[in-house]
Amino acid sequence: MKELYKRYMIVKILFWIIVVILAVIISAVIFMRVYPVFGSRPEETDLKDYAERAQGYFDGKVFEYPSEWEIDGVSSDNRISLKKTAPSDELPIEKPDFSAESKDDVSLTWFGHSSVMIQISGKNILIDPVFSMRSSPFQWLGPSRFTEPSVTVDELPDIDAVLITHDHYDHLDMETIKALEKKTAHYIVPLGIDKHIIRWIDDENKVTNLA
Repeated sequence: MKELYKRYMIVKILFWIIVVILAVIISAVIFMRVYPVFGSRPEETDLKDYAERAQGYFDGKVFEYPSEWEIDGVSSDNRISLKKTAPSDELPIEKPDFSAESKDDVSLTWFGHSSVMIQISGKNILIDPVFSMRSSPFQWLGPSRFTEPSVTVDELPDIDAVLITHDHYDHLDMETIKALEKKTAHYIVPLGIDKHIIRWIDDENKVTNLA
């Protein structure tokens, strides 16, 4: 009788462990669909459009570079050392001046990592803007900037176009995109990333996706 009871208790415990694991998985999936920072998924019509427009698009799911685009001599073992990845001294910060002297001038302002403002022919083009303190879906967790941004989004001039290269958190930041919406004329993004931008600013007419 005791042996039977033991087996019953083991089965019961395993049952509840499985229930908890499934509940966590389901909750995580729902959270990622509902929480806006994770953007939005392409619909079936979008996937068909991507397949027709893009090279290297396989199985309706992923993009892959063709083999001729591989860099000779570069392998997964050829990585940058993780030692001394943070500066030992305080980094200098210079307040940028966005006033162009002439429409013929070309000016580049670097905000850190891949965030760059290009001013050319009287146009302001912002690439991969990230002005949050962390490259993460959560501002209390994840890689942090070494310094405060040199300017706030409010201090930027009006933007003619925002260019996004890909949707890693250190290149595409929801809070920055939402803050830029009132002063940005247009967003130019790769296929699929348009769904993220449209969810955040709710204006598909301001977004162009390119193959």
